[in-house]
Amino acid sequence: MKHLYILTVFFLVICLPLSAQQTGKIVGHVLSSDSTPLTKATVRLLHIPDSSLVTGVLTQTNGSFVFEKLPFASYLLEVRYIGYTTQYTTPIVIADTQAVQQVRVVLDASSSQTQPVTVTATRTYIEREIDRTVINIDALQANTGRTLLEVLEQTPGVIVDKSGTISMKGKPGIVVFIDDKPTYLAGTELQSYLASLPATIAEQIELIPNPPAMYDAAGNAGIINIKLKRVTVGGFFGNASVNYNQGRYARSNNSLNLTLNKQDYSVFSNIGVGVVNSFQDLEIYRHYKNSDGTSNGSFVQNSIIRKTGTPLSARLGADWYASSKSVIGLSCRGMLQPLHTTTNNIADITQANGMLVNTVTANNTNQPLFANLFSNANYRYSFDSTGTQLTCDADYVWYKTTDNQRFINTITSPNQATSIKDELTGNLPIRISIYALKSDFIKPLPQHGITIQCGVKSAYSTTDNTAQYSSVQNGVSTPNYALSNQFLYNELISAGYANINGSISNWLEFQVGFRVEHTNMQGKQTGNPVVPSSEFERSYTNVFPTVFLQAPLDSSGSNIINVSYSKRIDRPVYQELNPFISPLDKYTYYTGNPYLVPSIAHNISVTHSWDNILTNTFEYNTANNGPQETIELKDSIYYSRPANITTYKQYSLQTVVGLPLNSWWRANVVTEFGLMQYADNSAVQNLDTQRWYAVANIVQSFILSDTWSAEVSGNIRSKLALAQLLLGEVGQVNMSVQKTMFNGKGTLKFSVNDMFLTQKPFGTINNLSNANAGWNSILDTRQASLSFSYKFGSSNVKRDQYNGNGSEGERQRVKQG
Repeated sequence: MKHLYILTVFFLVICLPLSAQQTGKIVGHVLSSDSTPLTKATVRLLHIPDSSLVTGVLTQTNGSFVFEKLPFASYLLEVRYIGYTTQYTTPIVIADTQAVQQVRVVLDASSSQTQPVTVTATRTYIEREIDRTVINIDALQANTGRTLLEVLEQTPGVIVDKSGTISMKGKPGIVVFIDDKPTYLAGTELQSYLASLPATIAEQIELIPNPPAMYDAAGNAGIINIKLKRVTVGGFFGNASVNYNQGRYARSNNSLNLTLNKQDYSVFSNIGVGVVNSFQDLEIYRHYKNSDGTSNGSFVQNSIIRKTGTPLSARLGADWYASSKSVIGLSCRGMLQPLHTTTNNIADITQANGMLVNTVTANNTNQPLFANLFSNANYRYSFDSTGTQLTCDADYVWYKTTDNQRFINTITSPNQATSIKDELTGNLPIRISIYALKSDFIKPLPQHGITIQCGVKSAYSTTDNTAQYSSVQNGVSTPNYALSNQFLYNELISAGYANINGSISNWLEFQVGFRVEHTNMQGKQTGNPVVPSSEFERSYTNVFPTVFLQAPLDSSGSNIINVSYSKRIDRPVYQELNPFISPLDKYTYYTGNPYLVPSIAHNISVTHSWDNILTNTFEYNTANNGPQETIELKDSIYYSRPANITTYKQYSLQTVVGLPLNSWWRANVVTEFGLMQYADNSAVQNLDTQRWYAVANIVQSFILSDTWSAEVSGNIRSKLALAQLLLGEVGQVNMSVQKTMFNGKGTLKFSVNDMFLTQKPFGTINNLSNANAGWNSILDTRQASLSFSYKFGSSNVKRDQYNGNGSEGERQRVKQG
């Protein structure tokens, strides 16, 4: 708690300047060269010296515009109008003696009324679009040296729990995409994959709580889309990044990006090499009770978990511009991740009076090897200059995992008079193949101010999951049929959608669509001499509507209201349907649930934005049969399994503030308050949880000179309820300093994350039968990082590029154990 007080004081102190600013305004007109006022010209206010966007407006019928309540600083105006050359003004200073500035901008193809200046645009940390929130990764210095998983953990509204489950605004069921393609991963496999990728290969993270109809309907909590960096300017380009990260143990993330763009073709590639070296000190406690509530003994286990490995990832792709209208693309992305995990734990089992019964010492090892290949072929044909376009995609996705496990347990009596030793070995191969075909057609109708889009998709998935366990006694290995089995699963999803977007009277923007999906699934457990075979088959059809509306509330466009609704589905992860019982240690097991059914969710969002400085979003989400981790204690054995929770509801209010405090200091503050409700009496007896929560995230950016900058950031989260689990409060403070060199081509960054070591996850497990349980954890989160990146290459022409989009919702559902 002491550290949380430090964090709270930190937030209060750095937020104080927000309420003590002097302000001014800029008033101006936009005219053509013949002095005709230009209506609805776009005027963007940029901050000097980094040219980051402050806000933007449209000019009135007389060509006028105004920016009010501007903090004292230096600004720049960018003015755009269709058919005219974009113009930039000379610097505009708002100060004590120049609190009101008058500006006249004349647009002409050869205008000399304004003096253009060279602008190097720097995006703000958070941007908002009609259907998503965009996080610009490079806008936060502390992201250098981090992995993509660590970037997600620090993204406002995103939570990654101890089991690798990613939730957004407290809602599990997130679908993670990379370049608009699903990863087909979930749980620990997704966690490991993102932890192997350096943040330097990515450009943006898109948070899409209510995805439009062109996306798969999977994912009750929405979509997180990670946009990888891709150069669109002609020529040869490259970017190399090296990083050394020191916490308790050393680790590294390094990458190389290469792009060659020619008139008729484009080739792009990326390779990433990392060193995984993580640590976790995990304590688990279980206090047993009699039916009258009195103590019946305890189980307290401490585990030291070490994970090492050298993940390798690569991406290669090419686009051939066969004609002025057609493009053929091929891409391939793969990963190889060998890991070695050791878990050494000691557990004390005591009676009600505290006397020791037994001590259990375990030495467990896992050697998983994860391999993944994703390939895509795509074709794009442009019919005309208005944007009429047909795209076709074909995907093949392949996953293979092998995991060799060894569990050695020694049970010792208090006086060490007796000792029992047992050993269990396991081999868990998994193979998943996914085939997907998709086609989309886009037809803009400029005369009506709308764009129509429709498409079809079919995806076929096969899963072969085998568990081969053996008990070892005196060096003799015997098959353990109680834990061994084979699970086969096939699924076919066919879908079609239609979407229309546009504007009414240049005032109301809208996007309306619907999607129809039909699912056929078959699962079979082959059985063995001890466990009987079993199988299931299901088929269902769903319709998913989406609606987005956005309109200005005033003539200047400073106040914008956005309303959205979507219906979503959350299908079980492939392996969650697997009925296997898999040991994590002698007293903890994980088992799947073949009776899981899809969950249907309804999401409503209302957002008000003022001058791109202040944004408030209210959301209401409800879901039936939402999948959640549930915990059960039987004969002192802890069973973790997924189950459908009958009812889930969430109410939340998020506030985002982003503004320059002066010419060298900028702040971004994100806060969220909400209420989460869970109710169930089938999977979890008497579950009726209601709990308020609060989250705050702040980023302070400082421009120290032309080549030096610094950043201080922090986040804090209150206790958070997730069905049976109650997560404890956590928070951290980070700092970084950056130096640009070699004419802006090189960047050297030093950062320290979790300076006060306050990111210590802990929690309790509720609704257990005659028991209290929970956990405390210490991770290697306090880290110092030194990174260097260098850009090289030359340019000549600019080329549009296409990210193939054939598979839309299966990869996120791959999970091991």
